[in-house]
Amino acid sequence: MHIRVIAYGLLTVAVQDPGGALDLDVPEGCDIQGVLEILCDRSPLFDPRSTPIAVMDGVQAPLSRTLQDGDTVHLYPILGGG
Repeated sequence: MHIRVIAYGLLTVAVQDPGGALDLDVPEGCDIQGVLEILCDRSPLFDPRSTPIAVMDGVQAPLSRTLQDGDTVHLYPILGGG
């Protein structure tokens, strides 16, 4: 199954693409959490302790959302400050 991940902010470094885009082949039935685990395995810069916000179709998606072939997952770093 083929999906696209688009990362923003510091996460662009973790996907090793200046534009933040990464095409991935993932197993059938993979969820967003599974994609995060794949990214952790691919890049030592991806910190699994700081779970990003996942967005699909313009709305925040739970990490348990099962992906379909052709899906695009946008990953935003957690922001903080005041």
